[in-house]
Amino acid sequence: MRANLSRRRLLLLAGAFLLALAAAIFFGVRLLIHTLYWASHRDEPIEEWMWVGYVARSHQVAPAVLLAALGLPTDIRDRRPLGEIAHEQNKQFGDIRTLLEAAIAEEKRKATEAPALGQEP
Repeated sequence: MRANLSRRRLLLLAGAFLLALAAAIFFGVRLLIHTLYWASHRDEPIEEWMWVGYVARSHQVAPAVLLAALGLPTDIRDRRPLGEIAHEQNKQFGDIRTLLEAAIAEEKRKATEAPALGQEP
């Protein structure tokens, strides 16, 4: 009886260990893929298929900055492509791109000036 109990406990522990190992491998590979992807997609040229969050991550600015530049609510996550946003606002995509590029440049300028003035970024 004791051997049966310890064997059952051993199988349970081995199963739990394998499950934890599989989860660690899964999340580790996911982190690696995510890191490698964004390391090679910095400062991508803005295109119609991109959404605001993608542009924000690529250019390392807060999505709220870009949403505000487009006149959109900053408290919701908008995953519409920029081309669709331009169409809904009755603007050309080039105008949207110009607005976003200006907002990105302004945000990066603020980020570089803040430490020089002794302020936190």
